[in-house]
Amino acid sequence: MTKQQAEAEFRAHHLPTLFKTEAEGTGRVDRPRRAEAWDMYMDDLSAARQITDHQYMSWHQPRWVFTKRCLSPLHSMTKESY
Repeated sequence: MTKQQAEAEFRAHHLPTLFKTEAEGTGRVDRPRRAEAWDMYMDDLSAARQITDHQYMSWHQPRWVFTKRCLSPLHSMTKESY
C-alpha cells in the first residue's frame, strides 16, 4: 500500500465518523482525537501487514487531518441537520 492509498482510505472510512462526532459535539476540530484515529489506523495497517515497518515508522500524520474542512462531506452539517 502506498501512503496515497492509505490517506485515501482514511479519508473515506475514518474521517466521516470523526466529522460527525465533531459536529454533534462542539463543532470544532478535535485534533487529539484525529491524531489518535490516524495512529490507530497505522497500527491496524501494520498489524495486518498492509504496510512495512519502515512505512509505519515514517508515515506521520498528514497536515490535512487537522484542518477545519479537511475535505469534509459533512462540513455544512449542524446538529440540527441530523
